[in-house]
Amino acid sequence: MPADWDGVESLIRELGAIRAAADATRTAGAAREAAEAAIAAAARAIGDTIGAPGNSAAVSRAGETIASAREIVASLARELDRARGTSPAPSGRRLRTDPV
Repeated sequence: MPADWDGVESLIRELGAIRAAADATRTAGAAREAAEAAIAAAARAIGDTIGAPGNSAAVSRAGETIASAREIVASLARELDRARGTSPAPSGRRLRTDPV
């Protein structure tokens, strides 16, 4: 695989991990809609990189939208932990984004 595609592949894997984390929350309503919208935006941004994987600006934008989606889903998971009375996540906890 050419080096240009390495960044795109990494973004796709990260988005998959975020998608899995969002599904694991099993929520509904406005919080779920916000997570779905953020994931959809990240998917569109990744789609923009497919036609030009060497376009560093597009890859950077996709990375930013993925970071936003990751934070929204992580916030949702933390809120669910609090609502369920389970121990809250330590501050700074990040979603696992390595390939599963």
